[in-house]
Amino acid sequence: MMRIAACAIAIAVCLTAGIVHGQKPDEQRIMVAYTYYVVSGNTDEMLSGIRAAARERGGYVKFFSKDRIVIRLPHKETAWLARYLREAGQVADEQIARTDLSETLVDLRTRLAAKKKLLADLYKVFDNAALPQTLEVEKAVGGVIVEIEELKGKIAYYRDRIDLPEITVHLTAGPRGAVTGSPGSGWEWIRTLGIESIMMRY
Repeated sequence: MMRIAACAIAIAVCLTAGIVHGQKPDEQRIMVAYTYYVVSGNTDEMLSGIRAAARERGGYVKFFSKDRIVIRLPHKETAWLARYLREAGQVADEQIARTDLSETLVDLRTRLAAKKKLLADLYKVFDNAALPQTLEVEKAVGGVIVEIEELKGKIAYYRDRIDLPEITVHLTAGPRGAVTGSPGSGWEWIRTLGIESIMMRY
């Protein structure tokens, strides 16, 4: 019985070796995370604006506190948020992290295809198995089904992270009315916070 299962595994692996499964040439495979450090004259108002925008623009709020908010937004809306932050406050720092998940998705989809093929082979074995062997085959089928669902879950997780970039905004309160995104604001608001003197020490 175990030799039959081993043969089924070997057949599935051989059939899927070197094949890329389910990946379209134009498919987005880069996971992007944005981090912004923003000084605002009204952090409560900015938080409310970001929360409302996340809902209205096809995303959602993952976490928020009085000085930090984490949201997920579709790719097409990330440029809008960057503009909003610059218009509503002063962006002191901006970081973008990109992770290429191409190999990870190919590996997961290849393993998923192999498990599906193995499951189909096990069902064929089950149909022809003698009564004493059916319990062993049922156990093997159950294990493979669990593995298939785990692989599907991982693929769905990565696809979600790719389709909806994560954006973290750290907020610092500045002088009310002194911090704007207009070109004429200059660096006066930084001087009011005393950051310039701190930087001169290093």
